[in-house]
Amino acid sequence: MSYIKLFNSLDKFLLSNIGCFIDVKYSFSIEHQKVNLSKQEESKGVFTLSNDEYLWNIQENGLCMDIYSQIKNSNFLFNSKHAVAHPDSQLSLVLSITSDKNKIKTFKTLFTFKNQNESLVHKNDIEIPKDIYKGTLEFKVFLVLSNKGQGTNPNILNESGIILGEIESWKVKTDGNASNFPIMFFADKKEPLWRLQCTYKDPESDEFSENIRIDFNTAHKDFKFLDYKSELYSERLANEIIKQCMQTIFIDLFEKDYFRTTIDDIGQDSVLQAAYYLVETHDIKVDSISNIIQSLNDFFERS
Repeated sequence: MSYIKLFNSLDKFLLSNIGCFIDVKYSFSIEHQKVNLSKQEESKGVFTLSNDEYLWNIQENGLCMDIYSQIKNSNFLFNSKHAVAHPDSQLSLVLSITSDKNKIKTFKTLFTFKNQNESLVHKNDIEIPKDIYKGTLEFKVFLVLSNKGQGTNPNILNESGIILGEIESWKVKTDGNASNFPIMFFADKKEPLWRLQCTYKDPESDEFSENIRIDFNTAHKDFKFLDYKSELYSERLANEIIKQCMQTIFIDLFEKDYFRTTIDDIGQDSVLQAAYYLVETHDIKVDSISNIIQSLNDFFERS
C-alpha cells in the first residue's frame, strides 16, 4: 500500500502558539519630505492608500514601507512536537512582492533567527522604487528554512530554502478603481442599492473628494454583496457600480466640452484633474460617448 508522508508545516495551530504579529506603515517622499499614507480596507485583505494633502502615484513617487514584525514564542517552531525545524536550524521571515500588471516578483528577507526563548522584534524599512511596480501589489510573508539542522525527525522537511508556510498576506491597490471614489453609507429600505452623488459646479476647480462620492445602502436586501466583510461580497459587482459612475461623470464632462481644457488651467485635486489622470495613465478615449463607454469597459476588464 502506498501513502503520502505529511510533514509538519506552519498551520493555524502553530501560528496561534508562536504569537506572530505583522504591522505595516506606508509613506512616500516628495520634495525631500516624508509623507505618511493612510490605508483603507476596500475588501478583505485589500487596501488603498491616500493622503489628504498630497496625491500619491507609485509610478512617480515609489512607496516606502516600515514593517514591524514580532514572534513571541519562536522556540515553539523548533522544540514542540509540531516543530517545523530541528533545534539547530535557522529560520527566516521572507517578504515577497508581486505586481499583477507587470508580473514582477521580488523577495526580501525581513530577519533570520535561531532557536531561542526570547521574544523577537524587528523593524524593516522597505523601499519600492518608482517606475517599476504598477497595478495591485500582493505582499506575502513566508516562514523559510534558511539553514537546515541535524536531526532524524521524519516529520520535519529538512531542506534549506524550503517554504514552511505563509504567515500573512495582503494586497495594496496602487491604481485601482475603488480608490478613486469616496464611498459613504446610508440606510433606507425604500431607496436603491447605491447612488452617485455629484455636486461639482466647476470641475476645473471643485475638488474631486468633496464633490463626488458613491453611497451604498446598508438597508437594501442586496447590500450583502457590497459588504466586504460578508462571505457573499462581490468585487465584480462593486467594480461594475464604480464603472457606471465613472462613465456617467466622463460623459457629463464630454458633453460640456471640459476635455478641451488644457492641463495648465486645471486646479490641483479637481474633478477634471482626476479625469485627466485616468485619460493619460489608462488610455481612456474621450473623443466620443461610445469611446468613453468602451475604453472604460476595457479598463475595468484589465483591472
